[in-house]
Amino acid sequence: MKNSLARLVGAYYNMLGLIAREKAAQKAFDLFCQPQIGRLTPLDQQFLATAECTQMLSSQSGQIKAYEWNTKGKKTILLLHGWESNSARWEKLIRLLLEDDHHVVAIDAPAHGGSEGTHFNMILYGNFIDVAHRTFQPYFTVGHSVGGGSLAYYLSHYDGPKPERIALLGVPSELEQMLQYYARIIGLGSRNVQSLREYIILHTGRAIRYFSVKKFCLQIKLPTLIVCDSQDTVASSADSEAYHKIIPVSELVLTNGLGHSLQGAEVYQRIRTFFLNVT
Repeated sequence: MKNSLARLVGAYYNMLGLIAREKAAQKAFDLFCQPQIGRLTPLDQQFLATAECTQMLSSQSGQIKAYEWNTKGKKTILLLHGWESNSARWEKLIRLLLEDDHHVVAIDAPAHGGSEGTHFNMILYGNFIDVAHRTFQPYFTVGHSVGGGSLAYYLSHYDGPKPERIALLGVPSELEQMLQYYARIIGLGSRNVQSLREYIILHTGRAIRYFSVKKFCLQIKLPTLIVCDSQDTVASSADSEAYHKIIPVSELVLTNGLGHSLQGAEVYQRIRTFFLNVT
């Protein structure tokens, strides 16, 4: 959403909040959970067509798209993209992992890529991450941004299969941080921000402070690779340093100049090395 349009939407919510506070909160929440981009482009489709097979994974929340390469490969690696993205973002990493004869699986999050739905949140994604782990039994799992946060949520809330190792790439910690960023983008007033917090409690049964990757990491005992860039404006290096301190067996890699996407050969090689070190 362009900044000018976002500001107009925020102004509308602020005005609506004066006469219908709950309605304004509901609309703000719906927009907060609704990705504006992330569907497949022709280039995305061209790469994803190289998958050996695809399928739709089902749960009570709907269906999501899963892609598989090299189904007879040595180890299964599951890849989880972030907000307003899709499985094609992993193209370079997938090609690298295939060189090592791995079985690679990527899923499109709810309301992204080829998956169903119009809304996304960590609870929904965590549910499908559970389905993906039960379906594919991955040996390693990689999560970027909110994909990594949702992976941490899965590991701390579900009793499903656990991978041998994980990688968390550019993962923001607090939902409150994302809420404040969203409020700044659309110019949402403080009164309506508080209404939005209250609506989240009604919708999820949890206060916004509950959704903290730092807290979820307290339950993670798996060897973990943590990567963050010094110029990341979404996930701070302080968050990644905190995960490194919390998770007993972890490696921290700080890059410079890759930004939040962390699309760089040095990152992919570190992931590759981290996983190849398992016998």
